[in-house]
Parts: sequence; structure tokens; C-alpha cells
Amino acid sequence: MTRYLSLMMLVAMGCGTSDAPVPGEPDAGIADASPFDQNDIQGRVCGVIDLRFPWACPAAASVAGLEVAETLLGESVTTAADGRFGFDLVDGPRELVLEMTGDDRMSSLVQVAPDALTEIVLPAIALGPWQSYLVQFDEQAPTLGDLAYVLVAMESAQAERVEGAIVVGPADMVGKVFYNLGDAFTWADVGQTSSTGVAVLTGVPVDQDRISLIVRAPGDADVKTVEVQVRAGFLSLVLVTLDI
Repeated sequence: MTRYLSLMMLVAMGCGTSDAPVPGEPDAGIADASPFDQNDIQGRVCGVIDLRFPWACPAAASVAGLEVAETLLGESVTTAADGRFGFDLVDGPRELVLEMTGDDRMSSLVQVAPDALTEIVLPAIALGPWQSYLVQFDEQAPTLGDLAYVLVAMESAQAERVEGAIVVGPADMVGKVFYNLGDAFTWADVGQTSSTGVAVLTGVPVDQDRISLIVRAPGDADVKTVEVQVRAGFLSLVLVTLDI
């Protein structure tokens, strides 16, 4: 099965990411014919309505006409009709930071590992579903413009979502950590991950471009410190692999 990108994590610092899709998620299904097929960096923007599975990308989910910028290259492109985008590399494979923006989408940040540059799935969450999530998170629409959000999905070494994991946000976080309780729109700001293994941090400070999170497996069987790039008004997405 196609392996998805490691999101928003500093591979060079040994953050322990994995880009495997969760069992049961649709395959990326990236189309073969695209104006970006010959680029060194190749990916597709996919519409998301369920934060439990932000990297699920069936063929019908492609989103055209959104801007994708590679912040380290200082370049931007617009997604094609099939949602595809691409960039050329100048100095060979390296870590990338992708930024997706659009008037009707929640802006997102994704960090891509050097070994995952040609099958990138970049989630695009429509503002309608995002507003419904904000209600669950006790946030005012549309966003806390001077703060950020972070979605963390936790999986095991066997690429299964981890139940009973805990996320500790930065000390100066003004929001909360919300855990998904199983249903798409059922979340709580206490406890631990359910079988979906997903948590969302709200009110994340952006004084620094990157923040540190601590992810704890059940019983502290594995504990990882994760570096995440953040930006005001953006949703950062990260997939953490716990060695359990």
C-alpha cells in the first residue's frame, strides 16, 4: 500500500515519524496524467471532511485551483484539475515545508521527509466542516487568527492507530488538547486517544516558527518529542509513529 508523507516533523532530528496510511483509509489514487508528472516533487491536494482520516484521498477528492507554496524553495504553484502540484529540486532531495491556502479552505502546513517527495498527499479541509469542528473545540469562528492549530495522529510500528496515547502541548499554549472519542464530531479535552488515535491542539502560540510536543504511548511504553512548524491561523498536521 502506498505510504503517505510524514507530516510536519523534523526527520533530521529523529522525531520518529511514519507516513503509512491507516488500515481502511482509501488509497491516494493519484492520477498518472498531470502537467506536474515530470517534477521532482509531486503531490496532490485532497479535500477532507473528517479529521480522523486527514490523509484519506479517494480519486474524487482532488481539489483544483488552490495555491501550494514550498517555503524553503520560495516557489508556489496552483493545483491542476486533478489536484496535482509539483516543484523541481535544485540541490537534490531534502526536507520540505508545504503551505496550502485557499479562500474556502482552512490553510494548512505540512512537512515532507526527503524520501517521500513523489506521492505527497496535502489535506485541504473545507471551511464548512472546519467550523463544525471549532464548535466542538469551543472556538469562535472562523479561527483564532493570531494562534495556530495542530492535528496529531498517533500510530504504532504496525501502522495501526494507537488508543490510550497522550499529547502534551507547549507550556505557553492558551488552548487545549482535544481527543477524538470515535465519532467524527465527538471530542473531549480530557483523557486520551480512542481507537482513532487522533488529537487536536487549539490555541497554539506562534512566537517561534516551531513548537515542541510530547507524545506518550500507553504506559509510557514510548515517549517522543516532536518538532512541529506552526503559523498563525493555520492547521499543522503531523503523523507520529510510536515504537510499540
